[in-house]
Amino acid sequence: MRLLSEAEYIGQDQGKYFYELEKKHLLCLQRVAQKVYRVTVLKNKVWRLDKTWSVAFGQEDIPYEGLDRELLPNYRDGNYKNNTITFSNCEIKIHTNPLRLVWYYKGNEVLSDRPTGSYFYHNESHRHQHHIAHAEGNHYFGLGEKCGPLEKSGRNFEMKNLDAMGYDAEFTDPLYKHVPFFIGKTKECSYGIFYDNFAESRFKMVSEMDNYHKPYITYEAFDGDLDYYVVLGSEVKDVTETFSWLCGKTFFGPKWSLGYSGSTMSYTDSPNAQERMGEFLNNLETHKIPCNSFQLSSGYTSIGDNRYVFNWNRDKFPTPIDFTNSYAEKNIHVCANVKPVLLRDHPKYNEAKDYFIKDSEYNVPQVSIFWGDWGSHIDFTNPDARSWWKKNLKGSLFDFGIHSVWNDNNEYEIWDENARNSQGIPHSCTRPVQTLLMMKTSLDAQKKNQPLKRPWGISRAGMPGMQRYVQTWSGDNTTEWKSLRFNLQMGLSMSLSGIYNIGHDVGGFAGPKPEAELLLRWVQQGVFHPRFTIHSWNSDNTVTEPWMYPEILDDVREAIELRYELMPYLYNLFYFSHEEFRPIITPTFYHFEEDPETMKACDDFMLGENLLVATIVEKDQKERAIYLPQNKYGWLDYHTGEFHNSGEKIFQNVELSSIPLFAQGGSIIPSGARDAESAITGGSIRKLKLFPVPGDFKTSYRLFEDDGESYRYKEEGFKLFDFSFKGDSEKISLDFKSQGKMKLNFDHFDIEIIPDDKRPLIINGKLCEDRKALIQEVKNG
Repeated sequence: MRLLSEAEYIGQDQGKYFYELEKKHLLCLQRVAQKVYRVTVLKNKVWRLDKTWSVAFGQEDIPYEGLDRELLPNYRDGNYKNNTITFSNCEIKIHTNPLRLVWYYKGNEVLSDRPTGSYFYHNESHRHQHHIAHAEGNHYFGLGEKCGPLEKSGRNFEMKNLDAMGYDAEFTDPLYKHVPFFIGKTKECSYGIFYDNFAESRFKMVSEMDNYHKPYITYEAFDGDLDYYVVLGSEVKDVTETFSWLCGKTFFGPKWSLGYSGSTMSYTDSPNAQERMGEFLNNLETHKIPCNSFQLSSGYTSIGDNRYVFNWNRDKFPTPIDFTNSYAEKNIHVCANVKPVLLRDHPKYNEAKDYFIKDSEYNVPQVSIFWGDWGSHIDFTNPDARSWWKKNLKGSLFDFGIHSVWNDNNEYEIWDENARNSQGIPHSCTRPVQTLLMMKTSLDAQKKNQPLKRPWGISRAGMPGMQRYVQTWSGDNTTEWKSLRFNLQMGLSMSLSGIYNIGHDVGGFAGPKPEAELLLRWVQQGVFHPRFTIHSWNSDNTVTEPWMYPEILDDVREAIELRYELMPYLYNLFYFSHEEFRPIITPTFYHFEEDPETMKACDDFMLGENLLVATIVEKDQKERAIYLPQNKYGWLDYHTGEFHNSGEKIFQNVELSSIPLFAQGGSIIPSGARDAESAITGGSIRKLKLFPVPGDFKTSYRLFEDDGESYRYKEEGFKLFDFSFKGDSEKISLDFKSQGKMKLNFDHFDIEIIPDDKRPLIINGKLCEDRKALIQEVKNG
């Protein structure tokens, strides 16, 4: 590796500032958005890959061909003087020998390249390195789906999509997703760095020691270009939400996608799979478990022991349409597993021979190991391959009444780095791009199939931008207590990395069945994640189901019903994750960064900014320590209304049924019915749980309502309520108005005050004796 030095300023053009490096390479600095800056270092002044598929600048989608890196949006501002470029709130000082950038935000130094050598390139390849100085007291987060603690300091990580079945949630790396983005929190502010590169890469997060350098971070990529974005913000939340905007909107799926989703490989692997699927429906009814979807594992496609995408095994499923109709009658949506690889003996292999990624030496389909056999990967950069994929989704799923797609085993583990796609680009440069285009292709097919309904898609592997197309989860975890703890941290890490619609395989996927206590604790935590799915492939031939332990069934049901009760609150978070780029679950420090205690490692997290969740992650735990962050009005127990001062550490006695949950003082929490049908359709019940505190307080809350499944919300088919909630020593008041023309299913809000406050309740200026606020008052507000 060779150090890049001798930088010389050569001018600016329309807001882009250029330096020539060693008379042969090119550095470009520019501002691309209010808080986003871009640094590009082109080896020999030429792009290795001149397209990007990650950035979308707040849009819901980008073309299949990607965006031209040279033509991305650009602010034409800034001022250059003596190797310093000044923007509003930001200043970049360029040291020219060796090349080094130092960043200042609102007058504070926030980020600096390593003084003793920052940028390195390999003479004979596109391998490159970037070294960043570490400042004492900094914290580091992000990097997407990573095992272990939320704080990333002192560890090494790889970006390489792998099928890590049965991984160790504390130590295994890499996993399924390629997210080369991290956040640095300094004493004064925060920054994020996103390397827009799809090649295999590594991060050393202040883990390497070298006597010639002070502590540092290293990013090393084995191909592609050094093209990175710097996001500057006062707080971590500024960085996360701006990065989410940079990579595009979280797709807004139907409300039912937030309900309990059943799944197991056991049913579809059984010779009587259709019968087993029917038994699941019966058990839901018998045990009174609400459910809205089922994720159909790939066993339905089997021939022998292998999987053959787009095939129906008629021995297991004699009448697929009868099967899907039986689920539709119960309002349970089936989401079917599809895989992007055709084994060489697949019935459609020859039909698809022109649609595969090609071998590096011969113009033939590249062959890789897949599920214990050998097959070829569909090339989603090929328009004809995408058309073929869409046609087969219709013929094998949509025509059978299945309208949702689960994109699985899509890590694209092709070890021929020079294998070529239809554009002639080596696989080493675009591996996760294939995954992204698979999601987009499947989603576009779903939209064409049901143009008036919002689709639901899932993907296991991914990269920045995947949030535009799918919900995701942390893959094939292991059934053990530490998975419960570290999957939580992994999900929070994904949230900080701009991927919000997430969850885990509740109960554990690989290994023996979970013991009763572990299953219950996992359910009690899982109900607070956007994706709530119990899914398993147990090594002892058992099936993880809500009713598998009669002794905890009531507590499991109670937890699932709590999720449905909170559905209006959760759905509201889903909408604003889409519309305003806000995460759904976060670490506690996300909303309380001024409280240094929240930076300490813990198992608490926030659902939105109003609910603090402190579920149990340890076996036989009898007492739960919970820190309640410093806020304006204190905290109230969601279940009992008991008031606690903020900034306190409390110790709560816990039983198997315990789900510690706390609302910020002054919160408004919308809630609904506990059964699946009413919760999803809107039903006739809409409750507002109010959490007043003694004395004076004043808060606000915005609530979104629509039909939960169409695109009418983009026009005026919605209701958006703005609430103002305040109190003093004599009364509490709730004022609200609405906009939008949607006709709601319910005609009033039921008001529940927690705890039961004796002060009079005034709603829109009127004393409310029955504590119901009629929506008719604001129908046309």
